[in-house]
Amino acid sequence: MERKRMIVRMLKWLLVLCGHQHQEAAQVAVALPNPGPESPAPVAAQPAPEGLPVVHAQGTMRVPGRELQLAGEMYVIAPLNAAAVKRFRDQIKNVFVGGLPDIELVAQLALCSLQRNYPGMTLARVEELIDYDNFFEVWETLLNVSGLVAQAKEMARRVQEQMEQPASMG
Repeated sequence: MERKRMIVRMLKWLLVLCGHQHQEAAQVAVALPNPGPESPAPVAAQPAPEGLPVVHAQGTMRVPGRELQLAGEMYVIAPLNAAAVKRFRDQIKNVFVGGLPDIELVAQLALCSLQRNYPGMTLARVEELIDYDNFFEVWETLLNVSGLVAQAKEMARRVQEQMEQPASMG
């Protein structure tokens, strides 16, 4: 019975990943028989097996993001939430004004991102997943999926417009 539930969860996750709506994912749930007295009722959001995002009973990922292969396993890099951006704001800003991200910052940000879909993720595990081969790919993915690159470009555009404005008035 447990194996059947795991297969159904995988199918739901795959449907969501492929862009199918909740309706198709809900149809997969119909394949599960009603639990009898000998089998426990399913839990709404159980921890996913390692390498899989948390899938709710409705068949949706907790937080959508971009898939990235880390240490041979696929993970969903979710956008950073406001708390993470606020916590690491100064370090992120330093990188945008010409600094380089260090692996510790990338690991901390990746932890914040991954914990949105993998609540049991630890810093030690993230540090095992990130290496110098995938370091910049993780960094760029975090910035892009979180909208920080687009935000920085918009800020640069506004600054450029303000700098050009007095010159065109004269």
